[in-house]
Amino acid sequence: MNRSTGYDLGPFGRKILWLLHLLFIHRPISGVPGGIRMEQPVTSLEQGKTAVIIRLEGGFLFRKKMGEMGIREGKSIRLVALQPFHGPVVVEIDEREITLGHGMADRVIIGDMV
Repeated sequence: MNRSTGYDLGPFGRKILWLLHLLFIHRPISGVPGGIRMEQPVTSLEQGKTAVIIRLEGGFLFRKKMGEMGIREGKSIRLVALQPFHGPVVVEIDEREITLGHGMADRVIIGDMV
């Protein structure tokens, strides 16, 4: 059963919803100087590339935990390693390497590449 509609979508319907989620995770932002900027999770960065954090998607406790680790909006973040099979993600902020779970890293949204 789907929680939002109350209908059982079946395996095909769930796959379609999953694909739509993947397609629309990269949302353009208009009104940014220099053109359109794309939002994407830090897990979509190439290894060794650096970008700027523009948003943390989560509640108060998630943002608090990330802030305690030094992960804040406006900071530069570099992807050091991305383990296979949705394993841990290693990022570098302020010359410190931090390991995040894949789900947490998916909620760190980046914008412009540095």
